[in-house]
Amino acid sequence: MTKLNEKIFKFFKTKAVSVDESKKTIRFRISDNKPDRMGEIVDQQSWNLKSYKQNPLVLWGHDSWEPENVLGQGIDVETTEDGSETFATLQLDDDINPKASLVWKQLVKGTLRCVSVGFIPHTLEWLDDTPVLKDNELLEISIVPIPANPRAVALDFKAGSVSRKDADWLMSSMRKEADYIEKQLAAPRPHGEIYD
Repeated sequence: MTKLNEKIFKFFKTKAVSVDESKKTIRFRISDNKPDRMGEIVDQQSWNLKSYKQNPLVLWGHDSWEPENVLGQGIDVETTEDGSETFATLQLDDDINPKASLVWKQLVKGTLRCVSVGFIPHTLEWLDDTPVLKDNELLEISIVPIPANPRAVALDFKAGSVSRKDADWLMSSMRKEADYIEKQLAAPRPHGEIYD
C-alpha cells in the first residue's frame, strides 16, 4: 500500500482531449477519482498545486536527472467542478529539445498516450475497504511509454518516421517502465492481497 509523505507515481492511460499544433500544447486528463490498479483512489478535490506551479515540469518517465528528459511545462492544471477528474495542458519544448520533438510527434500520432503524475500523498482515509489518498502534493507530470504499443514504434521505425536511435531509446524506456510496473504488481496490496 502507498506510504504517506513519500513520492509516488500513478499511471493514467488516456488520450489527448485537445491538441494545438501551432502552440505545441496538448491537453490530457491526468487523474480521476476511480480506484486505480493498486486499489486506491486519488482524491481529486484535495490536489495541492503550490509546489507544481512554482516549477511546472513535464518530464519523460519521471526522470529529471538529464536535461533532455525535461520535455516542457504544464501551463495549467484544473479539477472539474464535480471533483471527479483533473486535466492539464502541457506545452513541449520541441524547438530546443530533440527528445521533446520526438515525443510530441508520438503524442500527436497517438503512439504515446499515457501520462503519470508524481506526487506526495499526505493523508489517507478509507471509503469502505478502499484507501483514499488525500492532500496530494503534485510534483510533476510525466509522459510515459507504458502502455504505448511497441508494435506502433516498430512500424514507425519501418516507415522511416523514427530513427534507429530514437526507436532504441523508446524501447529502452518501455523496458524501464515495464520493470517499474512489474515491481509495483509484486508489492502487497491493502490487507495483504497480491495481484492476480
